[in-house]
Amino acid sequence: MDTTQNVAQRYDDLLDLYSQYSSLYFSSPSHSLLAKPPFAQLVSERVGDIAQRAQESLSIAKQLGFADPIIMGAIGFDGEDASALRVCNNVIRQTKMPFASGDASGGIAFNPSQAGAHRITPVPSGQVFKNSVNEALTLFEQTPLQKVVLSRALDVQFESAPNIPLALKSLAVKNPLGYTFAVPLNAAAPATVVGNRVLIGASPELLLSKSGKDIHIHPLAGSIARSENPSEDAQKADGLLQSAKDLYEHRVVVDAIEKSLRPFCKSLRVPRTPSLMSTATMWHLGTHITAELNDETLSSLALALALHPTPAVGGYPVADAKQAIKKLEQYPRDFFTGIVGWCNAQGDGEWAITIRCAEVFNHRVRVYAGAGVVAGSCAEKEYAETAAKFNTVLNAFGVKPVKERVPKQTKSKVSEEEVHV
Repeated sequence: MDTTQNVAQRYDDLLDLYSQYSSLYFSSPSHSLLAKPPFAQLVSERVGDIAQRAQESLSIAKQLGFADPIIMGAIGFDGEDASALRVCNNVIRQTKMPFASGDASGGIAFNPSQAGAHRITPVPSGQVFKNSVNEALTLFEQTPLQKVVLSRALDVQFESAPNIPLALKSLAVKNPLGYTFAVPLNAAAPATVVGNRVLIGASPELLLSKSGKDIHIHPLAGSIARSENPSEDAQKADGLLQSAKDLYEHRVVVDAIEKSLRPFCKSLRVPRTPSLMSTATMWHLGTHITAELNDETLSSLALALALHPTPAVGGYPVADAKQAIKKLEQYPRDFFTGIVGWCNAQGDGEWAITIRCAEVFNHRVRVYAGAGVVAGSCAEKEYAETAAKFNTVLNAFGVKPVKERVPKQTKSKVSEEEVHV
């Protein structure tokens, strides 16, 4: 009764099979997965936490005769409070084929075929976001808080429904080294919500992948927008590697992950200095962490939930950061900065951080972006960083890139009109 397929076709053919309100899609740099109906729900909540329920659901699917079922979907920033996981038996797997146009080598590609009449509303306003950054700087002086990731959103209201499959293909083509995903959220919506909701994005950040006892983690922290001028782009990359503020922000994240991961591991390898990682719009500091687990039966989902949220998306200390986010942010994150991916019955799988993403709801696309705030951060620069991060998804939906002038002095002001939001 196994409906799982192994397909050796071109990668773009697999994207052509995607149906925006019924399929689940996830791709990594090496392969892609497309899950199609019928789906099964997770077993009753009485079984235990969501990782235990997932494993029990996979076990039941195996007993019913499915050879290789997987759990696939997304979990929100607040963990089980927002969950869109499905048991998938009809899964098409495919080796990911490289696209010649998707080398993420700088420049911001624009997709005019997706363009349409639209209106952009910032959530919250730019000034409210900047005020929250300044309030966080005060908290660093008054509380144990060392880092907090603050975010904002843009609501893009289209006159006609946006083309989600086209946006998904655009994200996959332009971000070949990332983790592209599309997850329907209707099952996670309150009964009062009428309409179709889809989570879509192309994350550059791997929370973890697991194969047997081997795991790989690639946290990102410390970022700067890229330049279309090659010389200036190289200077920005070098400056990021030398930035005391960004190196500190990154070290806070890596140290916290190492501390959380060590009890699960027989061996753990953590480089002491980060390396550069790029997308079409951003430079990031990243660290490739590898480890061997003590217990091979520990599932990738259970381990992901044990690490989530890392200081890369929340802050440090974690409890203080969550409290600060609740106080300072003016809107619910929902699935933004959660996790998205898959896990099989053996516990192997991949989970990426849900960033560079948007939630599509009828004619509205809500695009999210965040920035890590530490002592020494500048509100204007963090605002500019979020503006640059919006562009990955805005480009895919045909919305012209947001441009932000980074001030040379922290006292200079940039108006909302200048950044088109």
